[in-house]
Amino acid sequence: EHIEKKLAQMMRENVTGDKFSERFRHIIEEYNAGGSQNDQFYLKLLKYMEELKEEEARHIKEELTESELEIYDLLQKDKLTKEELKTVKLAARELYKTLTEKKKDLFVVGWEKDDQPKQKVRNEIMTVLNSYLPESYDREVFSNKINVIFTHIVDQAMMGFNWVA
Repeated sequence: EHIEKKLAQMMRENVTGDKFSERFRHIIEEYNAGGSQNDQFYLKLLKYMEELKEEEARHIKEELTESELEIYDLLQKDKLTKEELKTVKLAARELYKTLTEKKKDLFVVGWEKDDQPKQKVRNEIMTVLNSYLPESYDREVFSNKINVIFTHIVDQAMMGFNWVA
């Protein structure tokens, strides 16, 4: 039950934590199906709990807030150099900072249900990411990342988190 509460909290705070939820469900299903000896089950569960603990502290290691880390995770793509990762981290920081600073202007009451304010939020995301994402993000990847971030922000607003007026 403790793990389930932790997972629920993690999912509320960071949508990218779903891989942990999926792994936990798999471990439990395997145990319930009798496919795992008790010793193996507990070892898997202990390893899983350790990884969950590491994930919870990852924002500290990355020197990002939890909200910035979530954006950072959503912005990443395959085959980034160390320098590009730094640039993506900066993009995540700047996007979160910009959206937070412009919260009153961008996130008016009901913005997530109205096309005009939604377009304003989308344009702000596009502007910031255009300024900060590395050159290796071609047009297709860039467009995809705008969509991913925008959808994430709209979803959070609809659930009453972060980006609600």
